[in-house]
Amino acid sequence: MDILDVGLKFSGTLSKRSKTDEIVLHHAAGNGSVESIHNWHINGNGWAGIGYHFYVRKDGKVYRGRPIDTVGAHAYGENGHTIGICFEGNFESETMSDAQKQAGAELVSMLRKEYPSIVKVSGHREHNSTACPGKNFPFEYIAAGVKLSEPEEAPEETRNLYRVSNELIVADPAKVKYTGDGVFTIVEEKTVNGVVYGRLKSGAGWISLADAKKV
Repeated sequence: MDILDVGLKFSGTLSKRSKTDEIVLHHAAGNGSVESIHNWHINGNGWAGIGYHFYVRKDGKVYRGRPIDTVGAHAYGENGHTIGICFEGNFESETMSDAQKQAGAELVSMLRKEYPSIVKVSGHREHNSTACPGKNFPFEYIAAGVKLSEPEEAPEETRNLYRVSNELIVADPAKVKYTGDGVFTIVEEKTVNGVVYGRLKSGAGWISLADAKKV
């Protein structure tokens, strides 16, 4: 998934986490940008910068907050081993959009894949005296995550080849029986003894590099 980075600047040196075994979910209890949260945590709380590692807005866009491998400032007593995700909105009084829910679930799945050591997803209120992330927060949906789509596999005979992304044009269209504009993308290739072998994927299937040349 796409994580947006707005280049937040932190003051001082941020400590690195020694382990990562839990994700803690929060709500912002209000609306605003990742920059506004960052400024509030600096000027209002006196922190080095935003305490959350990720911020999910109502439109489903996900922003990078505190660097992912550093100790956060979001759940007192639990920051040394957790990743903090904050969701724009106040879920004591409102409900979450489908776009925001989906983004949150995908983010949880991505983090679990990146950190296999994660064994728990919790709400802020499980650790501290707070209503966060709110009674209307769709905790079960987001904590469950989603199955991330896997790249489409190449046909059996080309699965062990290397991926590239050069544009080519068919040298002899008659050989490939393709009536399009003749431009294809290499999706697999390999070099053996200095000779390049590979396949091009087209609407008509797979063709050999021998039948194509670079644009």
